[in-house]
Amino acid sequence: MELVVINPGAVYGPSLGAEIDGQSVAFIKDLIRGKVPMIPHVAMGMVDVRDVARLHVAALTTASAAGQRFIAATAEPIRMSHVAEVLRNAGYKKVPSRKAPNAAIKLMSLFDREAKGMLPLLDLAHSFDNHATFDVLKWVPTPIEVSLREMAAAL
Repeated sequence: MELVVINPGAVYGPSLGAEIDGQSVAFIKDLIRGKVPMIPHVAMGMVDVRDVARLHVAALTTASAAGQRFIAATAEPIRMSHVAEVLRNAGYKKVPSRKAPNAAIKLMSLFDREAKGMLPLLDLAHSFDNHATFDVLKWVPTPIEVSLREMAAAL
């Protein structure tokens, strides 16, 4: 048996149905509905959901992929302020532009599960070596701006 591992970053893009309730979907829904008052100082590697699916197919059909793991995420982290800017520019007027002070996130984490989950990510900006994903699986990533706009439109 051969094993290939696809390690995705934060997954964005349009959902297959209305009953999807993952953390990425919830965050984008809350952003475009104006339920997020400020943008946290968080950045992470991101990937389009359709790219994750295509990479799984590529891993199945590429003999040299056997025994390897592949990072499916932007090499450089994408800031949540950029996510908000993309959505505002796409016409979602309720998306905030103010950045949340870390102290506010820490205070909110005492009673808010979403804020508590962000604590380990505050001020982090990890880069990823995704060269093997490009070289072996011939990945052509969907621009994250497209993923975000299409995800918001699907909600």
